[in-house]
This record gives sequence, structure tokens and C-alpha cells, in this order.
Amino acid sequence: MKKDKYTFSSSYKEYMKNYIDYRKKLYTYHSYEVYLRSFDKYIISNPPKNNILSKEYLEKWLTKKESESNNTLYQRAIFIKSFAIYLNLHGVKAYVINMKYYKYIQEFIPHIYTNEEIIEIFRSLNKTINNKLISYKKEMYKLLFLLLYCCGLRISEALHITWQNINVDNQYIEILKSKNHMSRIVAINDYICQEILSYKSLFKNISQNDFVFPSRNKTSIQVQRIEENFHKIIKNSNLNQNNYYRIHDFRHTFAVHNLRKCFLNKEDINVKLPILMTYMGHQDIKYTEYYLRFTADMYPEFIKENENYFSNVIPNVEDFKNE
Repeated sequence: MKKDKYTFSSSYKEYMKNYIDYRKKLYTYHSYEVYLRSFDKYIISNPPKNNILSKEYLEKWLTKKESESNNTLYQRAIFIKSFAIYLNLHGVKAYVINMKYYKYIQEFIPHIYTNEEIIEIFRSLNKTINNKLISYKKEMYKLLFLLLYCCGLRISEALHITWQNINVDNQYIEILKSKNHMSRIVAINDYICQEILSYKSLFKNISQNDFVFPSRNKTSIQVQRIEENFHKIIKNSNLNQNNYYRIHDFRHTFAVHNLRKCFLNKEDINVKLPILMTYMGHQDIKYTEYYLRFTADMYPEFIKENENYFSNVIPNVEDFKNE
């Protein structure tokens, strides 16, 4: 049996262990284990009064260390906020900190794939992924990337879809308790439905509770494994190897390409943005509005045609890291 990397010892040890299990089902943020270990030691050496994680108690743990960067402190704050929300959902009172006091300095610019780059990724996928060990592996990656690009799903959302979440007859996928514990319905078109049916035909004795993208032991395939193969696909492609490509950029590209289509069709952006926000599962429309800047950067002709409008609606670059 594989031994846990960390053993928690404080009065919150069971919640910490369960929280790590919960996180690993959705994400691969292993640094949260490091933060939990640090927080576990803090609780042991400074037991909270009445065993309650109060505002003062958590803010003391968030005191900036001498050698700590602002971004590392920000990540610690994001962690403790997430852990507090988890505790509250499980009946344990804990203060949820206000993130406005912790600032993240933007260090990356998402890569928005061109149509040609998308085509090249799928071409490279066909020659890179083989079905030697898993009979459906190539088809699995094709459908997964299609859902990420065509539906703007987060990778964690896609990997936790089960067959009962998909309704091909009514053309939708149900995303349950994703980021911020939000659920939503994602509409899919005829092409995606046909790809799903074609992929499903490769399996025998499917249960409604089975994952659509399973590992060999029937659990949900890990994000880390998907990322490893994605980098192989990129390496074997004719894409510019000096660029930094990420799986999550499929989601960014989905948003920008939809906004571009909106402008091409002369649709009302005030109507389109709330729809896109709901479809993508954004908690706040500011995260959806952020994509207007990327759309403007990639397609400056739209700025020229909508100069007055853009000057009013394009947001400043801030807090986008939370998306």
C-alpha cells in the first residue's frame, strides 16, 4: 500500500486528510499538501481558542514571512480560504478570509490558439498517442481535447464526467459541483454528440457511473498523466517550440473564439457575456469580461470598429488568476 506523503497530527487531522483526498479528485495542486502540513504544525504549536479557526487566528498564520514573495503569500491565502470553505461545508465553523488584502502579480499571459494550431495539435495527437496498451486511448484524448476546446471545460470538469452526466438525445452534459461548488448544464452540438457516441461504442458493459475518461483501474484518469501526454503531443508537433502551451489554454481559446464570432455576427455583447459566463461556470462576469482584452489583442480590427465600446467594457488585468 502506498504510504501518504504527509501525516497530519493536529485536532483537524481528519479534515485535512479528507480535504487532500477531495482536492486530488479535482485538481493536482500538490502544493496544498505543503500548506496543510505547515498549517497543521501551526495548530499544534498554537492551539486555536475553543478549537475555532477565527479571523485573527488565520490572519496570524498568514503573516508574511521575511523570505516570502507576495505571490507565495497569495497562494497560501487562496489555500486557507479554500480549506475554510471546505470546513464550513462539513459543519465546522471557520472564518473565510477576504482576498482583497492579498494581491497576485500576473506573471503569465494565456496562449490563445489559432485555428491552424488547433488543427496541428489534433494532427500530432493522431501520430503521438497509440492504442497499444489501452484500446481506446487515442480516441479518448481526441474526445477530451474536443470537449476542452469546443465546450470550454476545465480539465478537472471533463475528467470527472460520468456516462450518466451525458444526455446525447437532448444534447447536453451535466457538470456537477465543479469550481466554487457550482453545477451547470453545458449544451453540445451534433458533431460532439456523434463523437461521444463513436467513442462510447469502443466500450463493453458500460455502467452509468463509469467515468467517460477512465484510467486502466476504472478510476478517473489523473490530470498529471493527461498533461504529460499533452506535452508529448506538443513536442511531436510543428508548433513553435519556443511558445508555452497549456491544456487550460483550450478554455481561454474557447472564450476568445466565441467573442470573436460574436463581433463577426454583430451580436450584442451585453447579451452574449452573461450567456458565456453561465456556460463557462464563472462565478463573476468580470472573469468573462477579461477575455475581451485577449480578443482585442488578437483581432485589432474589432477595436477599430468598436472603439468607443471597447474603451468602456475592457477590464483591467487583475484577479484573473482565480479563474
